Amino acid sequence: MGRPPQAAGVPVFRFLPQEVAQMERALEANNNIALPRPECDDLAEAFTNTPERAGQLPITGKQVLNWFQNRRHSQKAKKILQMQQQQQHQDSGRGFTPSPLANAASPMQYMYAPPPEVEKEMDFEAKSSRDGAWYDVSLFLAHRIEASEHEVRVRFVGFGSEEDEWVDVKTSVRQRSMPCDVVECMVVLPGDLILCFQEGNEQALYYDATVLDIQRRRHDLRGCRCRFWVRYDHDQSETARDGFTNPQEQTALKKRWAEEFAAASASTSSPQQSACNVVAELVESLVAQRQRREVALRLREALRDVKANFSFARVKGLRRLLAFLMLAAASERGVELFRESQSYQELQVIPALFKHTLAPQKSPASAPPVFNSSEEAAEVSNPPTPAEIVLALRVLEGCCLVDNSSKAAAAHHMAVKELLDLLSATGIPERTACLDALLALLLDSPANQKEFEYYRGVSKICDSLKNRHVDVALRTKCAEFLLLLVGDILPKTEALQDQLKEWMGTECCVILWDVYSNLEPAFADPERKKRSLKSLAEKMLSLVDS
Repeated sequence: MGRPPQAAGVPVFRFLPQEVAQMERALEANNNIALPRPECDDLAEAFTNTPERAGQLPITGKQVLNWFQNRRHSQKAKKILQMQQQQQHQDSGRGFTPSPLANAASPMQYMYAPPPEVEKEMDFEAKSSRDGAWYDVSLFLAHRIEASEHEVRVRFVGFGSEEDEWVDVKTSVRQRSMPCDVVECMVVLPGDLILCFQEGNEQALYYDATVLDIQRRRHDLRGCRCRFWVRYDHDQSETARDGFTNPQEQTALKKRWAEEFAAASASTSSPQQSACNVVAELVESLVAQRQRREVALRLREALRDVKANFSFARVKGLRRLLAFLMLAAASERGVELFRESQSYQELQVIPALFKHTLAPQKSPASAPPVFNSSEEAAEVSNPPTPAEIVLALRVLEGCCLVDNSSKAAAAHHMAVKELLDLLSATGIPERTACLDALLALLLDSPANQKEFEYYRGVSKICDSLKNRHVDVALRTKCAEFLLLLVGDILPKTEALQDQLKEWMGTECCVILWDVYSNLEPAFADPERKKRSLKSLAEKMLSLVDS
């Protein structure tokens, strides 16, 4: 992350000699007390408007104030040095010999200048008072204590002694930031503090920034393609940054103590081993907490769009929910986190689906209202579109397959009845999605199976299958639905067999009860099962048409 050397062509900000002379006169006139901030701003504006500064970056009041503070510190240091030299001269004149403790290091030196074996293992970075950017530290030269402030004099990597600065230990020195790998972008969340590269007109430096929003994208051979919206802390400017394609361009503030403890756990004694185990448990709990935060954040953002009044916003939220479910279903940890999130009312997906898309409240038809200037306009809500209904049904199917509690939540909203109504009043894409969602609802759910039987669901599916005016692809889908329903989901009872004989005929029941049952053990391969299921459905459809 280091500060680029001066020889690399990056200009370093310096006050002009006439500006330094004017500030020295102002400091002397103010009894060596730094000027207040408004006067510093006036001086900065006056310096910027001079002909010598034409075409350059404007000077800020903070830079002027930092010059006054550094000059006061340097004057105090000179006075202390002169007093020490006078005291040594007086002592030598009196014949005193300096005490050996006079050259000993003070406790503060050991505090801010660690022993050589520790210094080799730790790297630091410091915040420059000139521009507010962070640079790698090459050396800690000295330290001082003034009032309640502890300061150290640092030398930056790639710069000489003329660039040395006094910086506050508490606010302007920290352990060097660790670069993020391209696969670690998922651990960065909105609100996190990062060290971000900012390119200016004349120089490019590292500043602290806060993550405002993240647009997750699929990675490719170039690395992370995610986009991060950040706000720089030094000037409150906002910009969009690409992902961690180059670790030198964007650096997250990560600590190395977790890796150090994990590496040390293999070669430590038993008390240290127990301490490492405690730290490992703490790290695991922090990672789990971060994962829960990320899941909650994604669900809140998606549900906010799902509950919108306009269809295009709801479609956007449903797509985000569907992408999240596909990602969660890929791992056991993702499934566990989704199930845990559904125990919180504000994160539940099923109620939002039925309230805003699958079963929106129908308002009675009436004359259009007339609004006066003093009355508030009513909320405008678009009805769900076919594409929105299909997406909502896919999300419902995914929730039921991932989480069993979603089936119980859907039963409270009379999901089977609503889907059967959609099956008879919508187009082909919606009906196909309805059949898939019904299978997910009925699987291992006695409550939904009873509701399906109560509303004569099998009869409605059979009617669609026998209707020759319906599209052939939809009729084939209905036949596949019946095969899966009878073979895998509904219990095989004599009452159901009699009903199927009445609705479909004896030959179709032979396929449903005998042929499918005999071929069921050979359906271990999903692809083979899919092909066999389609052939049986086509055979069943031909028997119905004959």
